[in-house]
Amino acid sequence: MTGPKDQVFKDKNRKIEPFAFNREVATVFDDMARRSIPFYNKVQDLTARYIVESFKKPFRVYDLGCSTGNTYMALRKYLSEKDFQWIGIDQSDDMLEICQNKIKASNVALIGSDIEGAEIENADVVIMNYTLQFIAPEKREGILKNIFSHMNSGGVLLLSEKVVAEDREIDELLVRIYYELKRENGYDEVEIGQKRKALENVLIPKTPKENEEMLKAAGFKRVDTIFRWCNFLSMVAIKD
Repeated sequence: MTGPKDQVFKDKNRKIEPFAFNREVATVFDDMARRSIPFYNKVQDLTARYIVESFKKPFRVYDLGCSTGNTYMALRKYLSEKDFQWIGIDQSDDMLEICQNKIKASNVALIGSDIEGAEIENADVVIMNYTLQFIAPEKREGILKNIFSHMNSGGVLLLSEKVVAEDREIDELLVRIYYELKRENGYDEVEIGQKRKALENVLIPKTPKENEEMLKAAGFKRVDTIFRWCNFLSMVAIKD
């Protein structure tokens, strides 16, 4: 992924507003994701590989919170356009504009909608990579139930989230390790601190156990973890 470097929180005199996926963020999103989300490219590749190994072609994929279309690009490394239909849904028009400019393909549909109001039909795969964490906690289970009810039998939900450890001391240690990774990726203390402040009450993580319980309450009986690094987790949930 190439594009402008993320310097959104570089200015120490910046007025810190709640984090939003506006044009400023959308323009640098690919760099922000790569440097802020541990193993971001690997998780995208894992998502694609899991899908490819799970389904006979063709199949239908819904990417909820598709951002700039990086999961689609990961899938295209392994599949041709005729192998799958990809419906990308995002509430940010700025993200969708960049996604549309990045992807020129016949098997793509882009829809501007919030996740709560997203219309899903005959889904074989639903992807929510770092999306559910930005939705009010009291709405999450209802959204997962809606996804479950509109998935085909054998359908797969792939969910990646920032999580919080149940043990406070362990959680604090994992956060310190994470911030060290951000420093290694070129962020300074001002950027780390200002983004943390912007994300307060916007990104609200749950524990891995709470995420598993939500998925099972939504109807998914087969749930497992397929990736974890400190407080970043990827899970799979299957509709029997």
